[in-house]
Formats: sequence, C-alpha cells, structure tokens
Amino acid sequence: MLTDSESSIAEVQSELLKLPKDSFGDLTYIPSMIPRLQEQYDKTDPGILIALLTMNFLTLPPSSAIYIPADGVHAYLSGSIIECMARSNNVLNTGFCPAADRNSADLFVNTMIYDPHKSQDCMLENEKWDKSASGKSKVFRPPLSEFAVAWTVLEGGKEKVQSVGARAC
Repeated sequence: MLTDSESSIAEVQSELLKLPKDSFGDLTYIPSMIPRLQEQYDKTDPGILIALLTMNFLTLPPSSAIYIPADGVHAYLSGSIIECMARSNNVLNTGFCPAADRNSADLFVNTMIYDPHKSQDCMLENEKWDKSASGKSKVFRPPLSEFAVAWTVLEGGKEKVQSVGARAC
C-alpha cells in the first residue's frame, strides 16, 4: 500500500465506498472515515489506507491516556493531545504528511514489528500519585522508565497535565 500509485490508492478508497456498510462487520466506521480523511489529507495519501485497513480506531474520552510502543504505528487525527516520547531521532513518516517529508516505504516496512493488538491493550489507567499533597493529582505510567504523565484537577474543574521524569514519580 505504501508504494502503490496515487491513482491506485484513490481507486481502492473509491471501491471501499461502494461496499455496503454491513460488509465491514464490526468496523462500520471505515466508510465514514474515508471522506473525513480525504478532506483532512490528500486522497492519494497512503496513510489513509494504512489507517483504515491495518490500525485500531480509538475515540478517547477526556483525561484518558494510551501507550504506543516505540515500534508502534500510530496516527493522531483530531482533538487536543499531549504526545510524550523518549528522546530520539528515529521517527519514520510514511503517511498523513507531505510526500516530501515521507521516509522510504522499505525502511518503514522493515523497521516495524507487526504484532496485532486489541484497542484496549494500549489503554493506560491513572493511578494515585504518592507525590500529590492534596490527592488531586493522578499519574499515568507507561511501561517504560523515561517518564510518566501527571494529571491534576484544579479548582473549578480545570485540569493541568504535565510530563514528569521517572525519578520525580
């Protein structure tokens, strides 16, 4: 899919739109996502097919968190998020970005680990944070040592989120 021609990528999307919604089984969101992604990105962007056909689609409630491992393919489509990642220079882009910014499809395909996961496998639960003086702060702890994310509910229901070093947690 990453190396298909632009016309082939657009044609596959067009053919998917012709299928009855019930032919997608539990994934009935797919046909409604195609026009949304075509409007948000170029309709010849291979990321559209990758996202629709190989990735879990999640709608996250406010104040929730997920963990995607370093080799995990992911895309953020809309809303407000904080993305934390360990220091690195190894981000690979192959879709949902201008063609000039994309890395080699071969490099991407050969680098990724393709272990299937269920959507709920990536969800992080918040925990009581023992450094919280008033008990209003919780912490999300991904399964790595570089960082955690603290979440505090302030007066009036406002929230504050910050990344905190693992030694501070």
